[in-house]
Amino acid sequence: MVSNRKKVKFSLIAVASMVSMALLFFTGCEKENNGSRGLQKSSLVREINTDEYRKLVFDYTKGGRFQSENELPVIIDFYAVWCQPCKMMAPVLDRLSLDYEDRVIFYKVNAERERPLSSLHGIQAFPTLNFIPPKASGSMIGRETGYKGEAELEELIFDYFGERR
Repeated sequence: MVSNRKKVKFSLIAVASMVSMALLFFTGCEKENNGSRGLQKSSLVREINTDEYRKLVFDYTKGGRFQSENELPVIIDFYAVWCQPCKMMAPVLDRLSLDYEDRVIFYKVNAERERPLSSLHGIQAFPTLNFIPPKASGSMIGRETGYKGEAELEELIFDYFGERR
C-alpha cells in the first residue's frame, strides 16, 4: 500500500512534467507560426551562391562595366569554413547587419564552394570584404582583407558609405 505522502509527491511530479512538456510544445509552435514576430533576430547576413550573386549584385555574364543591382550599399564577406579569422568576424557582421538594417545589405559567399565567383573578384585571402555602393554610384569602392573588429568595421562603413549606427 502506497502512503498518501508518496501519492502527493508522485502527483506533483507528474503535473510538473506535463506543464513542462506543454510549455515546450507551445513555445516551439509559437516560434514556427509567428516567424520572427516577438522573437529577436540574430542576423540579417544572407549567404549567397554564384547564381544569387548574379541576380542580387551584378550579372557579370552580360559583360559591361560593374554596376550594382541594389538600391542600398552592399558588403560581401568572402570567407572559408576553416578560416579562424572568418569565424571570429561572423558574429561581428551579424550584429552590424542588425544595426544597419534597411541601410546596408550584408551578403556572405563561401569562397571555396563558389570558386569562379571568388576568382572573378580576385579573392586571395580570407576574410575579404567587398564594399559596393548603391546602384547609382557605380563600381566597387573598397576591399578589405583580414579580421576587422566591430569598431573598425563601423568606421569602414562610415568611410565607404557615410552610414553610422
